[in-house]
Amino acid sequence: MLMLRGISRVLGVSAEATMGMREYRSLTGPATSPTLQREGQKFIKASSSKSKHGVYQLKENPKQGKSSRQRSLGLHSSKLKHADRFKSRDENAWTTSIRLRRWMDKHEGPLGNTETEEVTRIVTESPNYMLNAPVWNMLIGYMGRLKKFDLMWSLYNQMKKRQFAPTARTYSTILNAYSGIAHSGQNPSFTFAEPSARTLSRATIVYRQSQEYMKQASEYAKDISPQQFDDLGVSRPGVKLEQEKIALTNRSDIESEIDIYPTNAYLKFLSRHGKWSKMQDVFLSLDKNGPLSPDVVTYTTMFSTLYHIDRFAEKTSEETAQTLQIGPTARGLWDQCVRQFARGNDKNRRIDNELVSQYIRCILRGRPEDQQHALYVIEQIWALPAPNVAHPAKPVHLSPPLLKPGSVALSKLPINVKSATTLIASLYAANLSTWAEHYTRLILTNTSLSSELDRGFLKTATIALSGSGGKT
Repeated sequence: MLMLRGISRVLGVSAEATMGMREYRSLTGPATSPTLQREGQKFIKASSSKSKHGVYQLKENPKQGKSSRQRSLGLHSSKLKHADRFKSRDENAWTTSIRLRRWMDKHEGPLGNTETEEVTRIVTESPNYMLNAPVWNMLIGYMGRLKKFDLMWSLYNQMKKRQFAPTARTYSTILNAYSGIAHSGQNPSFTFAEPSARTLSRATIVYRQSQEYMKQASEYAKDISPQQFDDLGVSRPGVKLEQEKIALTNRSDIESEIDIYPTNAYLKFLSRHGKWSKMQDVFLSLDKNGPLSPDVVTYTTMFSTLYHIDRFAEKTSEETAQTLQIGPTARGLWDQCVRQFARGNDKNRRIDNELVSQYIRCILRGRPEDQQHALYVIEQIWALPAPNVAHPAKPVHLSPPLLKPGSVALSKLPINVKSATTLIASLYAANLSTWAEHYTRLILTNTSLSSELDRGFLKTATIALSGSGGKT
């Protein structure tokens, strides 16, 4: 058995995976001496061939199928030259990640060329048995945060060349970097500047590859046999992997990889550059339910982008602002969101304060009837009674709403300080000063918020209570 473990160390795989190979079944006997460990190395060399890339691969068995032949395992030959490799058997991907993390913690701020090469070598010069996808993701994300996008792209391709399959986190990390954010919890700054052709191309390639990956993972999770799954390899732009397949074997791990995160990261990239039409195309292509359907981040990103694009269009082109029709567009998204979230019980698909705030901001910039709808949402979700105001004096012909008031129950939420500040500021910006004053007074008398009110809210409240005109 120890003989098997020695073989597995040379291969860089688990003993269980090693025992799965027919040639090793006769070796399951006691083996405790260094001599037998060396014999294990000789066995590997005798049972493998050296490829042109310096990687030892198992010799093909003519009786094996195509999928079995594709399961290539190995290490760089330069690392196999060391006779005392077993002395460092405690080194693995975890120890590499610790080294990388400690290096990053000691070097804050911009890196020079020498430092960049030093930290990169921690990963690129490590043998495969000391690496895994999370280690590559850590370095790729680090370079992305430093805005070293060419190096980030190079590392991504090196990762694939060395036969490490990218994960959902890999795709999200790269797309978040192109979006100018450090992690998925952040929102991009809106530059509306056209990205370079290379950046746009690379971001689009990564997004498409992420969708191919999600498709593979979804098909694998539907009880597809290993033989069928191995034949699902797809040709990806850039570097072609010898083995284009999901790197996980545990079903729960596979299912956890099927996620909307890469799509959200790509939407944030498009959002940053004001590409609303492309965002709509991506949104409409999403599943209606399941792990690849829009989640709370998806809808929040759509509303936030819609708001900023409408403001930008208003300043630059009145025709664009009229074409966008922020009120009806936002209400259509909201109706879909409410209906979708009412069908399930996913913690990532529940209405929260940030989502409501972004939606309210949008419809307060819309038509009078959209603004009236805002009062309904505010009361239904935040339990803040509407002011006694008349409906628009001028009758407006409206098409039947997609979602009638009360047709789907909206969960109550306690308004927080951030949402309260956004609400008052949005009302005042929409020249609804009477409404702004009304809600400001309600919030100031809210005892649960009194101890949390910050300088930002108090500044906004002071302006709202100044009574400097505006419509009701």
